[in-house]
Amino acid sequence: MSALLVATRRDAGLSQRALARRSGIPQATISRIESGNLQAGLDLFERLITACDATLELTVRPLDGRQSAHDASLGARDAVDEGDLTGAIACGMRLRDGLLTASARRMTDLVADEPLLTGSPRVDAMLAAVAEEACSKTGAPVPRWVDRPERFLPKPTTLWPVIPSLRYFAVDLTPPIFARHRIVVDARDLDSTPEDGVAALTRQWGAP
Repeated sequence: MSALLVATRRDAGLSQRALARRSGIPQATISRIESGNLQAGLDLFERLITACDATLELTVRPLDGRQSAHDASLGARDAVDEGDLTGAIACGMRLRDGLLTASARRMTDLVADEPLLTGSPRVDAMLAAVAEEACSKTGAPVPRWVDRPERFLPKPTTLWPVIPSLRYFAVDLTPPIFARHRIVVDARDLDSTPEDGVAALTRQWGAP
């Protein structure tokens, strides 16, 4: 819910202070909700969403075992905190595997909440590329958060640090949407299972 509030507020072009004025809810409370330090009740949360000129709708759907982009970011952030870049990338690859087999309607739910920033710009850009690619393939609406500046690397960068000559080779094999986010990765590695794909990346480019 915290990520949904942040994304809705940003889409409305509001600062926390402006949202506080509109909703009558103290900025300190909004900050605690957005940081995940306060669990807002449904009435309070709906009040904040309405103040952002949006509507909160609740839908009950059967669980299908697929992970949302936001949930994937939680696992990736934990892996980054532990210095495990391979594990963080695996979270992104598992997300991709689940999204590409989802219906367009289910896809919309899975990518609605913006992922948290993981502490690794490469992983943050990868999660955006994964979501954008999957939506494009299924015809689902692409969420706005994939276009935020923090979802793009400043220059084309491989998932692993590599010597310059290999980087140019990999650029030619990178899917267009990943290239748009300036992530350089061999498309064949993305089509592997999460564990096999990460192992292939490690073999090809070396350990991170």
